[in-house]
Amino acid sequence: VAAITFAALFWLWHSPVPYAATLRSDVVYWAMHLSLVGAAWWLASAILNAQHDRPGDAVLALAFTAAQMTLLSALLLFSGTAWHGWHALTATPYGLTALSDQQLAAALMWTGGGALMLLAVGLLTYRFVMRPGPSAAGGRRA
Repeated sequence: VAAITFAALFWLWHSPVPYAATLRSDVVYWAMHLSLVGAAWWLASAILNAQHDRPGDAVLALAFTAAQMTLLSALLLFSGTAWHGWHALTATPYGLTALSDQQLAAALMWTGGGALMLLAVGLLTYRFVMRPGPSAAGGRRA
């Protein structure tokens, strides 16, 4: 549930209309940040709590999160148009168009975030695969 909630909020706040609303209202801006941080915190807590007694669930939640973030990054990176054209106001002084600013942000999100997600999925998968199986006495895990 935490992974789905995070994904829904992540996609909502990156879509053009809600994102534009954050630029017009401090309340909406802070609602975006607080909801994303809260959902990310909940997701991280759920993954950390599940890694010991339900490591398969932790791996699936993290893999789902990585996949949906990768999809958004790819859509932003390979889009032929800027989703958030108003960034031309802030990107132009740095020699960027709104589209190149979007592509740079997507590349950073994809590579930086993707590397961290891949590392976390790998670590959790390793723990899942290497954990001890049922013992001969009583079927309990060590």
